[in-house]
Amino acid sequence: MLRNENPLAALRPTDPRMAAAWASAVSAASVTEPLMRQFRADTGCAWKPGRTGLDRMIDEATGADKDFVIQFVKWFNRVVWGEDSTGRATNGGEV
Repeated sequence: MLRNENPLAALRPTDPRMAAAWASAVSAASVTEPLMRQFRADTGCAWKPGRTGLDRMIDEATGADKDFVIQFVKWFNRVVWGEDSTGRATNGGEV
């Protein structure tokens, strides 16, 4: 992946209006503690942002921060949003 490439581009809805709603929902979910606890329980992902500048630099250099975001968004699409980026339902419902 190129450094400037958006890793979430393939994970968001393609319709611009849905993409805007999705972005708002993902943002809200990422700061909602019960959802974050559920995500961590479901995925086993224990990563948390570094506290110091050096920790954050290491996270960026190793890609841990991007890996976390991608894993969270994939979980969000499946569990909360209920469809993948193509608009196909992932929760058994009709889209």
